[in-house]
Amino acid sequence: MTSSTPENQRHRPACAFLSALLVLILLPLTGCFLADEAACLTYSSQYQDKLAEEGRLSETVESLEPYPMAIVVSQDSLNRIFAAVSEGDLGEITWEYEVYGIPFTLVMDPELPLIQVGGENGCGDCLLLEMGFGLSVDIYGLPAYGGYGSARFQFPLAMHDNGIESTDVLARLGEAEVLNVDFSLSGISDYYLDAIEPYVELAATLVIQEYYGDTLLFTLDSWKIGNGDVRLLARGPHINPQTGTVVLGIHTNLIRPLSSTIEWNPTLPEGADLSMQFHPELVQRMIERMLSEGNIGRTYDASGQASESGIMEVTLLSMSASSSGLLEASFRLWLTSGGYCGYVDLTAALGLSITADKVDVQVAGIDITGGAGVGELVVIAEDWLTSQFTADMASFSELTINYRELNLPGGKQADMSAESVRLEIGANGLAVYLNLDAVVDATVDAAVDAAVDTAAP
Repeated sequence: MTSSTPENQRHRPACAFLSALLVLILLPLTGCFLADEAACLTYSSQYQDKLAEEGRLSETVESLEPYPMAIVVSQDSLNRIFAAVSEGDLGEITWEYEVYGIPFTLVMDPELPLIQVGGENGCGDCLLLEMGFGLSVDIYGLPAYGGYGSARFQFPLAMHDNGIESTDVLARLGEAEVLNVDFSLSGISDYYLDAIEPYVELAATLVIQEYYGDTLLFTLDSWKIGNGDVRLLARGPHINPQTGTVVLGIHTNLIRPLSSTIEWNPTLPEGADLSMQFHPELVQRMIERMLSEGNIGRTYDASGQASESGIMEVTLLSMSASSSGLLEASFRLWLTSGGYCGYVDLTAALGLSITADKVDVQVAGIDITGGAGVGELVVIAEDWLTSQFTADMASFSELTINYRELNLPGGKQADMSAESVRLEIGANGLAVYLNLDAVVDATVDAAVDAAVDTAAP
């Protein structure tokens, strides 16, 4: 699915506007709505209780399921990233050894190793690695022998937390275990072949463990949203040989009463290199954090426009996925002072669609879904369809879903695109499937962009 639209959009009748306007005019004058300070104190207390729970951050980040978010990475993506950040083509490497007291020279020309998702011998967090190599052996007093070989290893994929600032994803090649080494040399006798076999295995192991060694594949940085205080840490990894993918469970320092996990799907559709999967409550907690930081306005007039002197204050109630392929955001408008108090609940339908490189979020519909006191009487739903609050809520939801802070060492960055891929919304949440178009030099790109900005009139 590449877009979502509401099934229907209900409209309050025009008389609702007249009724609300009449109520606003008559409230101070009629005995039907006498000022009730006790009710105002009750609503004010409920509102303050809600604020006390909103946007809180933890000093630590959880380590176990349930996860509010997951990142799924394909085997092909791991290889492309490894090729970009590793030592690459090492060229010929020479070792001097002795066999039966006779010196010989072993020259190995290793190819770039290829990663395969899976492990052996009960290593659940391991990946496999296969390396081909050219081989030349020059035994003293004998002609040189040439050939070709291959070696298989397994190594652990590890997560390393940098405090709660970020998470490094590491290929622990320094701990690689050799599984098998095969090679052939033309013309050499079995006598010498058997004698040098351990040295070929040793050389291949040294290439992986020392010449390539532990390799930082990428770093998952925190969201650059709002004040930048929300952190992300990767957990796992979860290795899925059947689907050829690695799943990184993601936790944040946002405090949330998450009642169910993101049921991450390790299977990627054809053409997709990665997926970002979100529990709707994670988006909700991010919006609440933006409210508590003041990046989304708190106080509004009756038409939904931010105003420091507005009569209404807003809190978010829930964020969930609907059966019609929308995100539904329920929020409450509070009137807590002035003698005429109450609240009204509205639900905004957020439609999502994919553009060239990101997910767009738009407010597709809105309804009044409840209220108490005089709250429902002073709100016209259609006014809030295009309100500043709903626009800001959609904008920050979009920023949350378009997380792309997958950074590679050496100033490089994974350049991701949503083009020609898709998004899915279900009862469990939202999945965005992405292409890893290229690995780019983020430092150079930033310098070019700065030069362009400087030169602009």
